[in-house]
Amino acid sequence: MWDVRRPLMYFLAWATAATVIVTVSWWGISSAVDAAVSTRVSPLSPVDLRDVVPSSPAPSPSPSPSASPSLSTAPSPSPTTTSPKPSAQPSETWIAQSDGHGGTGYKRTFHTAGGDAVVWSSRGDARILEATPKAGWDCSVREDGQDAAMVTFFVPGQRSRTAYVSVGWLNGPVAEFGESVGLPG
Repeated sequence: MWDVRRPLMYFLAWATAATVIVTVSWWGISSAVDAAVSTRVSPLSPVDLRDVVPSSPAPSPSPSPSASPSLSTAPSPSPTTTSPKPSAQPSETWIAQSDGHGGTGYKRTFHTAGGDAVVWSSRGDARILEATPKAGWDCSVREDGQDAAMVTFFVPGQRSRTAYVSVGWLNGPVAEFGESVGLPG
């Protein structure tokens, strides 16, 4: 019986030490991850959603002689937008325009804490048409082939202060926008 107790005691001591080490390591790692990701994305409440989505469609601007596609009368499908913070707001609804290839594309403007972005989405073509950062902010534009595009506004040297607008096509125009505006530092 003595031969069985000694190995069992060694195993129990090892299992206890391993459990303590794993627990302490997990606490260290999780606190570092929580500090790095200070904001959590949470769904919008119905009240917040009403504040983000305009209650009535904005009037369409008259066509201008610029290089943008001409205005079309095709109705726009319901867009899908999500936002971690309700302060980033679109200024208007999707505006339907000819894509120049016999189809319809959609244009929309978003205003964020970091700047304004004008985006374009049509089947097989998603672009950032214009990105204008606010004073003290900078921006970078990434267009992933023809399916998606994203503009990120940021304060140089402050990774916790960012705003983004991402656009694509999923049976209609789709955009996602959000902000992480932490304390300066």
